[in-house]
Amino acid sequence: MKGGAHCYDILASEQYAKDFQYFSPSLGEERARYIKDADEDEDNDMMQSDLVKVILNLAYLPPELARTFTFDKGFYKQAKDHSHHDKEK
Repeated sequence: MKGGAHCYDILASEQYAKDFQYFSPSLGEERARYIKDADEDEDNDMMQSDLVKVILNLAYLPPELARTFTFDKGFYKQAKDHSHHDKEK
């Protein structure tokens, strides 16, 4: 446990990020080079990596969003839309 910290971002650890195959949005355009997607839908290319962060923070999602969690493209789009909506507030 990290002493004195009210929270800890496990993905800030390079080893955990590697273990979870997480590529941070802070990589910018480079991020897309590391993520391989098997379908033709260009809107969900970052889904595999973004869902790692969502799952690790599931307990902190708004209850209405957490209750609908599923491992699919529909939830990914819903979570992305919710995130963009929160940023507009």
